[in-house]
Amino acid sequence: MTSPCTRRGDGPPPQPFKINICGMESNLKFIETWEVAQFKAQQGVEKLEVKQNLHTGKVFFVYGLETGPCSRKVETGQLTDPVVSQVCNAETGELFMMLHQRGEGGAPTLAVF
Repeated sequence: MTSPCTRRGDGPPPQPFKINICGMESNLKFIETWEVAQFKAQQGVEKLEVKQNLHTGKVFFVYGLETGPCSRKVETGQLTDPVVSQVCNAETGELFMMLHQRGEGGAPTLAVF
């Protein structure tokens, strides 16, 4: 039986790293990453909306009828090159989409074309 955090297909398995989401550090594995325009086209939505829960203060994004967490850089206004990734919480096996800064997550961006 394979773990939900195991990548399917060719290529090396995702490497776990710690990232700050909504003020909490999580051990995540990045499965796949899309530029915002690619993600919107794939999901069939016109826009992504970043919102904040007034009761908890947590920041999240909305795409169609779905929601996902945002990294701390979104909340602090440091988001200059946004991307959306499918990530897996290595501790719980939960899969979800996350809005974050390109290069955030342990793999530095060497070039963008």
